[in-house]
Amino acid sequence: MAGGQLGQGSQTACGMAGLGSGQLTLREARDRVERYMVHDAIEASGGNMSKAAEVLGVSRPALYDLAKKYGLCRVKSRG
Repeated sequence: MAGGQLGQGSQTACGMAGLGSGQLTLREARDRVERYMVHDAIEASGGNMSKAAEVLGVSRPALYDLAKKYGLCRVKSRG
């Protein structure tokens, strides 16, 4: 396709798959990936924010800021 546009399910010359339904800005794509990674790290660490921050390579305060930004909360089990 001309003009750098990707059709649904198409690939670029470097082998990257098309975006599927609709276009994302770079910021939107980064935010989606960041949110997914933060959520996944918190879940995988059982809610241990220090461990999740270590896995992500960020400080614990930065992780709390990211969790707040994306509306994620740490679930503590009581018992």
